[in-house]
Amino acid sequence: MKPLYWFLLGILAGGSVILAYLGDPGHFLAFNILFGTAGALFFVFFAKYVLKKFLMREEDYYDS
Repeated sequence: MKPLYWFLLGILAGGSVILAYLGDPGHFLAFNILFGTAGALFFVFFAKYVLKKFLMREEDYYDS
């Protein structure tokens, strides 16, 4: 994705969290959508970059 899209997604997600703390999140209709999307993206990137270091083996791991 382009950096502009990430910036806009961050602004929307941050704004929804701020609105959730200021009042009832039910008034902000996209809160659940943005919160779920941010959580899913977090788990995808966590699995891709952090867990990959622990789970991946060398290419010739089973050849020896």
